[in-house]
Amino acid sequence: MPGVDRLIASCLLKALWSGVEFPGRWRAHRWCMQHVALFGDRPARRIQMSEFDFLVEPRPNFDIYLTGITRNTPVERFIRAYVKQGASTLDIGANLGWTTRLMSALVGTKGHVHAFEPIPSAYANLLVNIAAAPCKNITPHPVAVADYCGKLELFLASGDVTALATVRAPGAGESATSHTVNVITIDSLLNEVSHVDFVKVDVEGAEYKVLLGMQALIARDHPILTIELSDAWLAKVGSSARELIHFLTERGYAISWLDGDRIVPLTSVPAEQVDVVCVPAARS
Repeated sequence: MPGVDRLIASCLLKALWSGVEFPGRWRAHRWCMQHVALFGDRPARRIQMSEFDFLVEPRPNFDIYLTGITRNTPVERFIRAYVKQGASTLDIGANLGWTTRLMSALVGTKGHVHAFEPIPSAYANLLVNIAAAPCKNITPHPVAVADYCGKLELFLASGDVTALATVRAPGAGESATSHTVNVITIDSLLNEVSHVDFVKVDVEGAEYKVLLGMQALIARDHPILTIELSDAWLAKVGSSARELIHFLTERGYAISWLDGDRIVPLTSVPAEQVDVVCVPAARS
C-alpha cells in the first residue's frame, strides 16, 4: 500500500529529525534506508552548520539526508587544525561538499579549494552548496582521481549512497549500480593548480592510486595530507595500508592519528579504518 508506506516514511522522518532519542531509532533508520524510493521526490534538507547552511538532496546520499553530518570527526579536526587563511587545498572525494565548504570558509578570499566529485547526482548537489558559499573560492571538477587519465567505472553498492562509491566491482550476491566517469591524475593539473598546501583524500580504497597520480605535486609542494586509511578497503582495490604508509614515509612524511584529543604518531598498521594526517618533515 504505497499511501500507507509514504505516511510511515513521513512520520519516521519527523521522528528522526526531531533530535530526540527514542527506542527503536535505528530500526526506524534501517526501514528508511530499505525504502529509499519513497523519499526520492522529497525536498532537499537544509542542515545548519557552525559556519554555513548545508543543503542535502535525498537521492545523492540518503544516509546524510536522514541523519545529518557527523561533527567533530578526525577529518574535520585535522582540517580545522591545518588549513589556514590563504591556503590552496584539494578535496578529493568531495561528495556533497561539506568538507569543501569548511575549507572554503577557513582559507578565505585569498585561498582556494579544488573539489573533485565524479558521481553526477552528488556533483549536482555539490554545485548547489558551492554556489551558496560566501567566498567564491571553489573550483569544482566532475571527475574521479586516480593514477591514470581516461575512463573509470564506479559502483554504488548501497542504493545511491555516493559516499560509498568504489572502483571495486560487486561480489556474488551484492547489488550495485555503476557509473562510467572521467578520471584524471592530480599531476595532470600541475600547470593549472598553483602551490597546494593541504589535500583531503577519501575515495573508498583508491587512496593509494590517488597518491601514485600526484607524485609530482607531492615533490613540488609537500602538502599536508589527511587520508581515510582502511587496509580492508585498500586490499579490495589492489593495495594495502602498509604500502601506502611506506610510500609516504619514503617521501619524508610523519603519519599521525587522533587518539581522543591527542594527535599521536601512527606506529603500526591499524587493524580498523582510521583517518590519518600526514605532515612532511619541512612542516613538522
